Formats: sequence, C-alpha cells, structure tokens
Amino acid sequence: MAELLKPDELADRLKVSTGTITKWRKAGIVPAIRINATTYRYDYTSVLDALKRRSQLAAV
Repeated sequence: MAELLKPDELADRLKVSTGTITKWRKAGIVPAIRINATTYRYDYTSVLDALKRRSQLAAV
C-alpha cells in the first residue's frame, strides 16, 4: 500500500516549505490525492517519480 503523507510531512522529507508543496500541487508538478475540499495527501513514491521526470526533462 502507498505511503500517504500530509503536506508538512512531505515538505520535511523533501526539505522544502509547505508553501512550496502547495505551489507545486497547484502547478501540477506533484500529484496529490484530494481527501475533501481542503485536505490533500501525497504518495511519496509518486511525488519522487514526478520530480525525477521533471528534472530529466529539464536536462534535455
């Protein structure tokens, strides 16, 4: 089963602010699971994959 993280937990793991996580979600950079109108969770593996793909595209 996927490990779902709260925004602050994901921010801690990635060493960024929770504001950055929110900006990335709104920009479609990282995938998020919407729980209700104001609550999101993040699959850590999916987020890492999305960031790796993004960095590989930037390098081309």
